[in-house]
Amino acid sequence: MKQLPSTLGPYRLARLVGSGGMADVYLATHETIGGFQRLVCIKCLREDYLGDAEVEQALVDEARVTSYIDHPNVTQIYELGRVGEDTFIVMEFVAGTNAAELLKTCLEKGYNLPVDVVLYIGAEAARGLHAAHRETNLKGEPLNLIHRDISPQNILISFSGAVKISDFGIAKSRLRHATTTVGIVKGKYRYLSPEQARGEPLDARSDVFALGIVIFELLTGSPFFQAEEPEALVREAQYPRTPRVHRSRASVPKEVNEILQRCLKRKADRRFASAQILADALDEVLRLYYPCFDPSRLAEIMRFFFAEHWALVLESHEPSSSESSRYIDALSSREMALLGRPTARSRPRSTRAALIGSGVCMLAAVLLWGVWKILRER
Repeated sequence: MKQLPSTLGPYRLARLVGSGGMADVYLATHETIGGFQRLVCIKCLREDYLGDAEVEQALVDEARVTSYIDHPNVTQIYELGRVGEDTFIVMEFVAGTNAAELLKTCLEKGYNLPVDVVLYIGAEAARGLHAAHRETNLKGEPLNLIHRDISPQNILISFSGAVKISDFGIAKSRLRHATTTVGIVKGKYRYLSPEQARGEPLDARSDVFALGIVIFELLTGSPFFQAEEPEALVREAQYPRTPRVHRSRASVPKEVNEILQRCLKRKADRRFASAQILADALDEVLRLYYPCFDPSRLAEIMRFFFAEHWALVLESHEPSSSESSRYIDALSSREMALLGRPTARSRPRSTRAALIGSGVCMLAAVLLWGVWKILRER
């Protein structure tokens, strides 16, 4: 990690918050006249990529592409700047975490994410994707934008319950100057669409496939692709299996299973035609099965599982989880069972199966004994 100055123009760097393949992201304070301050994130190229014209162009392309998207479900770009040899992007700071970290924390503490919350996260992310897919330039010309890197890590969730798509670093659009060689696979291997894994031309339905994987994993707590090695993952992504959510979590409505099966079709023309249609389908299930759902539930879950981080946002050393407790207490008995019951990782399925099997065998034995006794008396 390179040593950056304490300031970049009007931005005072606070700490490193993330590091990727080509860039580091810092939390910073934007300071202007009159004591005005606000928190932002600054994305800078890593030291070993300084002077690389192609990588720098990719950073510039990311800023240009994302700056056109003005939607509450997409992180905002404030500025593309340069100080000395450092080219950087100034981005919206989202106080919270990402979907990957939320799922990990829930599982580690023995909880499942409530189904209604997962449906809401999926629908909001789909709306952000659709906004990106249909965006135009100032002349009204379509950008033909494809994210290509949809994953739980790139879906941010704030303590206020906002869901935002982030990191358009490898997004494809007509504005990009940096090009991708045909046949080269871009994106995280665990979230590749079949056509992406084959290095074929992509459209918006590739992002729909990736979002389907994310929703599947948030519901089940298990990876969609089973392979471990990169080459094996790419081969598996080329011929993905048909998802069966109910096998991992029987309480998931059958309509959700049908939605995921459509998202994850091998052929793009058999998937949802747009991310907005996917969002509408998720909204419909949410209304049908969870009519009392309120988006504030996601905020309360965030504050419950990340109480210490929430306390820092409030600039308090003693976080209060009263709202979270009220949310947990107010859950329906069915959702309380899902949220409060240890996951499959903490209570093996074999134990439950053995108990159920023993009960069935005992019942069968009693019935057979009764029948035998009746026949004998005759």
